[in-house]
Amino acid sequence: MAIESSILPLSLRRIVLDAQSRRGVSAGYTQTMRTLQRRHPQLALIAADTDDQMRAEVERICDRAGVYYAYVASRRELGELLGCRRPTACGAVEVTEPRLLGGILDTSSPGETAKGAVQRIDMTLWFRACHFEPMLRGDKHGTLRVGRRIPRELILPVVETESRMFRGSVQIEQTSWLRWSDVSGRSDVLRQEWPNTWVALEQAMIETYGELDPKVWMTFYGFVYLRDE
Repeated sequence: MAIESSILPLSLRRIVLDAQSRRGVSAGYTQTMRTLQRRHPQLALIAADTDDQMRAEVERICDRAGVYYAYVASRRELGELLGCRRPTACGAVEVTEPRLLGGILDTSSPGETAKGAVQRIDMTLWFRACHFEPMLRGDKHGTLRVGRRIPRELILPVVETESRMFRGSVQIEQTSWLRWSDVSGRSDVLRQEWPNTWVALEQAMIETYGELDPKVWMTFYGFVYLRDE
C-alpha cells in the first residue's frame, strides 16, 4: 500500500520547493540537527518511517527551539521532495516569508505539527475483546480511529485492550482520512467496520471516544486480520 503523498499539504510542498530553489533546505539527520541548532529554520520535516530514536530527537529539538514540524510518508518521498538522490530521514526548511505559513499551521504555538500533517504513527492496534469474534468471522475488516494517522508498518501487531494480550496482527490494505461528519455517507467504510450500520457504529464510537465534533479528522484502516496460530 502506498501512503498518499497528500499527507503533506500542497501549500507546504510549495514552500519547500521554493526554499529548495534558494538552497534554503538542509537534508539528512546530521545537517538537519546542525541547522536546527545554529540557523533556526521555520520548519522541519520528518519521514514517518525513520528510526524511532532519531525521530524523537528531531521532535525534541524542534520543541525546544520553537520550530514547527510535519511528517512526510517515507524517507524515499522526503528525499525526492528535498531534491536528494537518496532516501532522507529528515530535513530543515528556511522560509523567507514566515507569514506564508499563516493559515497552513494548526496553531500559533511553535513546536507543533502542521495542519494536514500526520498526528500519530500507529505502532500497534488495540481492540476491545468484543471485536475479535467479528474479525475472525470476516465481518470486521476495517477500523476507524480519531486523528490523522498512518501505520508504522503495513503489518501491525494487534493487542486486546482488556487483557493486554497479543492477538495476532493485521495487514493494512487501505488508509483514508475523512471527517467524522462524512462517515455516515461512506458505504465502503460501513461495509468494512463493525457494527456496520451507522446508528450502531456511532453509538460504539461515542462509547469509546465520547461525543465527537463533526469536523474532527478520522483515520480509516482497511485490513486483513492475520490470526496468531
